[in-house]
Amino acid sequence: MSSPVIRLTLRGVLARKFRILLTVFAIVSGVAFVSGAFMLTDSVKTAINSLFEELRGDIALEVRTPIAFGDEATAKRDPVPAALVSGIAAVPGVSSVEVNIIRESTIVKPDGKPLKTSGPAFGISWLGQDGLDGRTILDGREARGPGEVAIDKASAKRAGYVLGDKVTVVGPTGKGEFTLVGLTGTGDTSGGGGASVCAFDPATANTFLGAEGLADSIYVGLEKGASRSTVQKGIATVLTSKYEVIPGEQSAKETAGAINDIIDIFGKLLLGFAAISLFVSAFLIFNTFAIIISQRLRELALLRAIGASSRQIRLMILGEALIIGVIATAFGILGGVGVSKGITALFNATGAAFPSATITISTRTILASLFVGIGVTVTAAMVPALRASKIPPVAAMRPEMGFTALQRSKRLFAGAATLLAAIALLCIGLFVQPGGAIGILGASGLGAILLFLGVASLSTSFAAPMSAAISRILPFPIWPMTRSVAGRLASRNAQRTPRRTATTASALMIGLALVSTVAVIAASVQKSFKDRLQGSVTADYYVTSDGFQGLPPAFAEKLAVLPELGEVSPFRISTAQINGESKQIGAVNVEMGDIVNVKLTSGSFAALGKGQILVHRDPSFSSLYRTTRRFFHWCQNC
Repeated sequence: MSSPVIRLTLRGVLARKFRILLTVFAIVSGVAFVSGAFMLTDSVKTAINSLFEELRGDIALEVRTPIAFGDEATAKRDPVPAALVSGIAAVPGVSSVEVNIIRESTIVKPDGKPLKTSGPAFGISWLGQDGLDGRTILDGREARGPGEVAIDKASAKRAGYVLGDKVTVVGPTGKGEFTLVGLTGTGDTSGGGGASVCAFDPATANTFLGAEGLADSIYVGLEKGASRSTVQKGIATVLTSKYEVIPGEQSAKETAGAINDIIDIFGKLLLGFAAISLFVSAFLIFNTFAIIISQRLRELALLRAIGASSRQIRLMILGEALIIGVIATAFGILGGVGVSKGITALFNATGAAFPSATITISTRTILASLFVGIGVTVTAAMVPALRASKIPPVAAMRPEMGFTALQRSKRLFAGAATLLAAIALLCIGLFVQPGGAIGILGASGLGAILLFLGVASLSTSFAAPMSAAISRILPFPIWPMTRSVAGRLASRNAQRTPRRTATTASALMIGLALVSTVAVIAASVQKSFKDRLQGSVTADYYVTSDGFQGLPPAFAEKLAVLPELGEVSPFRISTAQINGESKQIGAVNVEMGDIVNVKLTSGSFAALGKGQILVHRDPSFSSLYRTTRRFFHWCQNC
């Protein structure tokens, strides 16, 4: 870009500071969401990894049962007999062995209500800071007897407990009352990532948590200088093939990875909002530059008259867009820091307890922000820049010769073709469903984008007649304003520049369409599930847990003996592998048939017994529903 063009570009930006500032704001929000999404995921994932590395403490090896299929971090494993501890402790190089017991346990607040958490609520076996687990004592000490408990400091604060208080805890075996002797933390946080943690001594944990001599896994510590691989092989030789011995960091990485997957979902949701914001911003930027070029018609024509080439005019407009993009990107990255911090604070306010993390601004974040901020701005300005480069010098004296707009017939054809292509892609994505979930989202997403573009293109042809019609059919209270001088001028101005009117309306159209789409989908899904449940579940009450580990089986047994209750059936959800694919299954009592309204095509609940299964194929109203809800299994003694 030559020096005169650079000077003209800078002067063009400075001459229209307010309009340029509004254009910058249009793109900043999108860049802020993009950069904030990457900063949030990078920062929190780094903090989560560090947290579980600290929580691993001195655990060098872990003994557990393997799983046949499924996710290593979330799959339900068979327990490990605590009696294996003595054999493992005898292996040369082993310094200490601890049982790891984790069971559902809910803290009851002083007002008798359960403490609500945004994560799991569980009780653990813990020897204290002298043990292998990396949990720390922030106040007080670890539990040392049957009537004592240590809970995480964040949960104690939310529940209103202090050291020395009597704390009621509901566990798998029932309700217990314990003296609060310690407040725990993990890493540099006072909570457990939104979970509530009750730490008991091993003997109390075995009794109160209903372990009955079984552990979820066994932790192993090594003597100083011992070879981990040698000790690992030694432990494997004293165990049967029913168990596996893994490095301590493997389990920590699996758990951290499962949490990081959830963090990635938040990041992708933010990127979705960013894409919507940028899509709307592109319309606004296009409209802004189109208006600016219209206002600068004589100026650009004079530049052509004194010797400026079409290429120089085009570069000047694109240069202005580049400057706007750079400024917007810089502010957008700063806004991304605020987005990341704000979302973290918002979730922590609800009890999520994200670990404190230093904002991580990676090279990926910078490059993505530059690509989005500058790319969208320059791309949106390309069409106005091309139009500006075609302004003839004679337009300095005859402005009506300034633009050669696309003929109406060609515009109608282009808009109609785009609209038909959008409808075709939407139908393919919704009904044909090529390539699984990726194909569905790809075809539907591209169809939605083309639908907006097609409607925006066609709206240019209908803007003028629609403006005239609207001014005539408005309700009577507004009608006098539209018939006034100002009203007539407004109507005629909208009709005089249909392209500008249509482009401005298109940005608003996209925003309203997205908001209404989300609202309709949410209401439709909610009503669909509500109607389906009301039509199939005839039970009077449905009891569930606020936690992630469900209710203990003993709870259903206690409900079943109450004289005021009729049929009671626990419901357990698990996963089975069928033809190489993971399918969700459920286990119920035979009496389940009396508290649900299931239309069986063959068989009966009465015939359901051990080793038998009922397969429920939902009626489907679309192929997408058939794909997502192919099988639902109810089985006995799963």
